[in-house]
Amino acid sequence: MPSLRKSLFAVLFSATALSPLGASAETILGALSKAYQNNSQLNSARAGVRVTDEGVAIAKSGWRP
Repeated sequence: MPSLRKSLFAVLFSATALSPLGASAETILGALSKAYQNNSQLNSARAGVRVTDEGVAIAKSGWRP
């Protein structure tokens, strides 16, 4: 029984110690880049925002010298 307990402890310890090795993270800029590349609906919405922003600049241009 002590042998089983030691081996169980060894398995649990090694699983706990090695578990962070499989984890990985992605930066927010990388995630946004992938979303922009793969989501046509998102790109369409971004184009709409650019059109609206340009409309604001055109509307303000009448008040500028």
